[in-house]
Amino acid sequence: MTTNKQFIVHKGFIDACRNAGIPATTRQASKFQMQKGLAFKVSTGKAKVEKNNDGKFIKIVKQL
Repeated sequence: MTTNKQFIVHKGFIDACRNAGIPATTRQASKFQMQKGLAFKVSTGKAKVEKNNDGKFIKIVKQL
């Protein structure tokens, strides 16, 4: 298993954070590896988010 600092540069994780509209941090990496957190939920389709014009997270629109 990789550390959270090493996992931050993982392309799938970076894409998941971008799709969720949140920054890729070590805390989000930890949650993603434990299959929790907003980035993981958006990447698996368990949550949908609303983003502003800059692509940053505003709110969760739908959570399954």
